[in-house]
Formats: sequence, C-alpha cells, structure tokens
Amino acid sequence: MVAITAEEKKIKRVACLYRVSTKGQVDNNDIPLQKNACREFIAKQPNWVLVREYYEKGVSGYKLSADDRDVLQQVREDALKGLFDVLLVFMFDRLGRRDDETPFIVEWFVNHGIEVWSTQEGQQRFDDHIDKLLNYLRFWQSAGESYKTSIRVNNRHRQMVKEGLFRGGYNPYGYKLVPTGVINKNGREVKKLVIDEEQAEVIRLIYDLVLTKGYGIARIAHYLNEQNIPSPTGKPWRAGVISYILRNPIYKGYMCYGKRKSARDGRTYQPMEEWILSDQPLPELVIIPEDKWEAVRKIRESRDINKKIKENEEAEMPLSTKSPLLLTGFIRCKHCGSAVTTSYLHRKRVKKDGTLYYKIFGKYKCTGKVNSKTSCDGQTLYDQKKVEDSFNKALKLFIDSLQQVDFEAEIIRRKRELDKGNLQKLNDLQKQNEKNYQELTALSNEVSKSILGQSPFKPELLAKLIEQKEKEIQEINQKIEELIKIVNEAQDKINNLKALQQTIPVWWEVYENATIEEKKMMLTHILDKVYIGRDGLEIRFKVHIEQLIRSVGMQNYQTGRT
Repeated sequence: MVAITAEEKKIKRVACLYRVSTKGQVDNNDIPLQKNACREFIAKQPNWVLVREYYEKGVSGYKLSADDRDVLQQVREDALKGLFDVLLVFMFDRLGRRDDETPFIVEWFVNHGIEVWSTQEGQQRFDDHIDKLLNYLRFWQSAGESYKTSIRVNNRHRQMVKEGLFRGGYNPYGYKLVPTGVINKNGREVKKLVIDEEQAEVIRLIYDLVLTKGYGIARIAHYLNEQNIPSPTGKPWRAGVISYILRNPIYKGYMCYGKRKSARDGRTYQPMEEWILSDQPLPELVIIPEDKWEAVRKIRESRDINKKIKENEEAEMPLSTKSPLLLTGFIRCKHCGSAVTTSYLHRKRVKKDGTLYYKIFGKYKCTGKVNSKTSCDGQTLYDQKKVEDSFNKALKLFIDSLQQVDFEAEIIRRKRELDKGNLQKLNDLQKQNEKNYQELTALSNEVSKSILGQSPFKPELLAKLIEQKEKEIQEINQKIEELIKIVNEAQDKINNLKALQQTIPVWWEVYENATIEEKKMMLTHILDKVYIGRDGLEIRFKVHIEQLIRSVGMQNYQTGRT
C-alpha cells in the first residue's frame, strides 16, 4: 500500500485564469473551451478545489503589458492575500506572450508560494537553472508565434484593402451593413457596406462647411449641435469626431487600413502617407467626390502648417472665416509687414429723445502698432467699409480683366506644347527602357549558361554588364518619374484653365450674393496678399492667375487712399 503524505492530503484552493485576445474568440466559445478543460483537470486531482475564476476578454497577451492588464493585477493582489494556492491556466501563454515579461510573472507567483499549472504542459517549477531556462524559452517561442500571427493577419488585411474588400467590424458613419446571402467558413453571413443616404447628407454638409465657408472642426460641431442633427453616438457632436470624418478616405470610396499602428506601448496614429488604400475607389461607396475630398484635405493641412510657421513673416497667414471682416487672414501692414487683424469701435450715446444709440464698427488693426518691438509709422486702425469698398472695386476690375483672356486659345496652345514636348519624351524613354529590360533578361539568362561553361561570356563580365544595365534602367525610371510629374502638373494647369473658362463669367455674380464665409473661401483661390497703408491698398493675386492675365498687363493692383 502506497503511503499518502501530509502534503498530498492538504486541500489546495485553485484559481483559474481564462484569456482571449479578441472579441471574436469570445463569440467562438474559446473561453468555455478553456473553462471546461481546466475543470476537467481539477476533477482529476483528488485534493484540488476550484475557488476562483478570472476572465480576460479581448486582451492581447503580446501587445499589452502586465501592468495594464487589470484582471492579471487582481490575480496578483488575491495571491498576496493568500486567497488561493494554485493558479491554473489552459496553456501558459494565457498568462501572456511577452518574452521580456511573462516568464518573470510566472516566477513571481512561484516565489510567492503559488503553484502555476497548465492543463496541457503540467506544472512550471523553478528547482534549478534548467527550469528557469525552459520557462524563458517557452514564452520566447510564444512571443515568436504571436509576432508571426500578427504579420499574417496584417498582410491579409492589407491584401483585402488593396482589393477593395470590407474587412468587417463596425460600419463607418454614413454607411450601413446589409446581408449579402454569402456564408463564410465560420458559418456567418457576410455583410457589405452601402451608403446610408440620411447620414450621407450630413457627411456632405460637413465637407461643404469646410470647403465653402471655411469652418474648422469646432465650429462644425457647434453648428451641427445647433441644428439638432444626431451624431453617430447620439451624444453631442465633438471636434474629434468631425476631424475623423474629414480625414477618412472611405468617403471618397477608398477602403483604408493602417490609420493607427498597434505597439506594445499603445496605439498611435500614422501619417496619412503611410495608410494603405484600395487600388481603385469603389463607386458605390463614394459620398464625397475625390477632388472635393482632396480640396478639403489641402485646406486643413494648410492651416496646420501655418500654425507651425506663423512666426515666419514670409509665411502665408492661416485663413480664418470667423471674423466678420472680409480681409482678415489676407491683409498685412505696408509699413511694418505685421498682420492686420480684426478690431471693433464701440459708439454709445443718448439721443435727444432719451433713447440709447449703440453701434459697433469693424476696424482693421495693425498688430505692429501695439507691439513694442515693432516700429511702424502707419495707421493703427483702418475703417472696415472704406477698406472693403476699395478692395471690391479693384477685385471687380480684376475679374472683368480675366474675361478678356482668350482661354480657348491658351488651352489649345498648352495642349500642343504638352503633346509635342514632354509626352513625346516620355514615350521615347518608356520605349528605351522596354528595350533595356529585354536586354537585362537576356543577360540574366546567360548567367546560368556561363556557370555551366555553355556561354562565351565569363560570369564576371556578365555581372558587370548586368550592373550597368540595372543602373541605366534606374536612371531612366527616375527621368520617367520626373517627367510624369511635369506632365501631370501641366495637365492640372490645363484643367484649371478649363475650370476658369467656365467659372469667370459667373464668378462676380456668385461672389456678390455669397455670405462673408463663402466670399473668403472664394478669395483663397485667387488672392495672395493684401497690403494696407496710409496711401491705400496693394492687392497681390496668386502667381498662376497673374500669368493668365499677362496679355492685359496686370500683375497687382494699387488703389488710392483708404
């Protein structure tokens, strides 16, 4: 008869930890699987009693540090209180998969008198250095498996996005999910995104408020709340939600992946140029046309850049449509170069009949006059009405002069230049490289023959010829890229001319009937800077506009005294 020791007679209180790294694993009964396995294992131990169960749902044991895992911290606290004697997991990787941390977590429990067991791998002991080494190697291997899994998942997501496929998850605001009738390998019905027309109208409004009125994200949120337009969450609109909508490429029809990057120290937003987009837009998902989406992006990026460089006197001032003064954001002082901003003059008096007269007058104020470090011999204040009347007269003259330009002839001339010049060069270079690629292929095929002694060329010579050919191909490819950029810029200018040809005849009429915000946004397309001084205004239009009107000899406008 085998004697039973006192240690074996002692009842051991067991705590079980179950962890899954994604919500999908919860739905796929991964936790019940772990729970059943642990309970069956306990039932086979005559002196074990289950006293506690801990659940971690949607927690990555690889990406998240132990210090940030609330459940694991609770297990540690209960261990210190002596609430259990054995910690049991389905597999040791349920404790974590970080090779720089998890082995020491296991050792911590053992050093505090807690036995650590796995239903699949048995007990983890630390009786000698071999035990410690095996403990470390186990989690080093788990970390490697997690890393490889992450790479596979990441590559699959990239591939799906490139192909324009919906990766699953929540539908973005402006879209809804509808069943497709297709059942996937997990037995679930596949769904697809379709436009939610009611929400799509709100998306269009948000983009219009930026493009036509120059609203920032805070003003847009305030406007939507004032109009009682429901937000995605049902709570008041917030600037962060508006910002997310304005930079999401899904609204121009592109699936996107990689806007945020996961790392062990958290998730961080990635620069837009590092996002992975579908190769082609999906027409059925387009809410905002691509040119409009890009125009909004440029407006927002311009403002961000200007904030960073606002101390640079030569930098363009950030556009603001908040001010009721038309030229705020465009106008500077002729005398000192300082920004001219919005100011107000308050007039209050009691009339003879006893009523109170109160009026506010807008004023343009030179910031250099109030800055002790700046010397300015100009005026401090300029009357809003006089300045803007003078500006609008000059602007009308400018627009009228544009109507004298023969746009059709200019478009034809530029098309001929493009066809005869760069397009021909581009075609020649591409043909040259096609020939180079054929020669490179022939040289590469000759290498194996040379090694076998079946070629008149020595391997060293072939290597040198291949290197030269690859260098030549690279140089021509670089020229092609530079030429494509030039061609695209030339084509953009032709397209701009076509747009101006259609716009100029009605531009002034639209401008006169526009709101102050809309007028400012219209001016951003044609106005560079306005300088004001004692002798009047100097108005500078953008360079490409000036080039269009060289035929009428106008580069800037000088008005009289204001």
